[in-house]
Amino acid sequence: MEQPRNIWDQHDSQVEAEKKNAEAAANESESNRLQAGQAEAATAKDVKDYNLGDNAKELAKAVVGGGIDIYNSVASLPKLLDPEFYQPDDPENPYKYNSPLLINKTPITRTRWGKFIRAGTELAGGFVGTGKVVWGIKGLKGVATAAKASRWGRVGMGAAQGAIYDAISNQSQEGNLAAALIDVKPEWSGILNPIATKEDMSPAQRAAMNVGEGLGIGTLFDWAFEAGGWGVRSYSQSAKKAAKKASIAPDPINKANGLG
Repeated sequence: MEQPRNIWDQHDSQVEAEKKNAEAAANESESNRLQAGQAEAATAKDVKDYNLGDNAKELAKAVVGGGIDIYNSVASLPKLLDPEFYQPDDPENPYKYNSPLLINKTPITRTRWGKFIRAGTELAGGFVGTGKVVWGIKGLKGVATAAKASRWGRVGMGAAQGAIYDAISNQSQEGNLAAALIDVKPEWSGILNPIATKEDMSPAQRAAMNVGEGLGIGTLFDWAFEAGGWGVRSYSQSAKKAAKKASIAPDPINKANGLG
């Protein structure tokens, strides 16, 4: 075996060895986690038989799992510097960023609503956290203050926060909503194919398409919430004006008796 020629070769060899060891440890940990999950699923109670205590545990797992997903997504940010993140993916062996900083042992949610709450917890926590960090940056504080003054400014801020966290989240490397809809409704493929993720895309491409999709959906929801809030405020203001008008209107009986 050829010996390294100089200190740089020794350094490169050491870095490569450490990378392989980290990948092997992560793969072993992931394998153990999957085996534990399979064992738990084999012995676990059917979700149809869940009682109040079981549902409470499922809720706790969903919330804790969502928090861990946020942490793992942030801890995986160095993947943006990994050349493999931008290379076409192998569906049989999909890209996975490995790091000793990641929490590989995560709670397993078994119900549909548990998985929904877990995803929602990550989305909500990531959205709020992103807003705190981004709009707290010195150069962007003035932009945030100005944007909050208008409805469309607030919508734009929400869309930006959603897009930024979508880019960070590990879940953005998965298939997007358009791809899922094609699986359910193949006849829609002609319309949805251009915006649907593909298995052989690079993780970076899938993340970009998820960001674009999330940006549109986030803007739509923000607009709806803003419109709903505007409607409630308008109704509230109208009700207050009507109540005030009624309170100062003269009583016709008193007026007829010369008392109004």
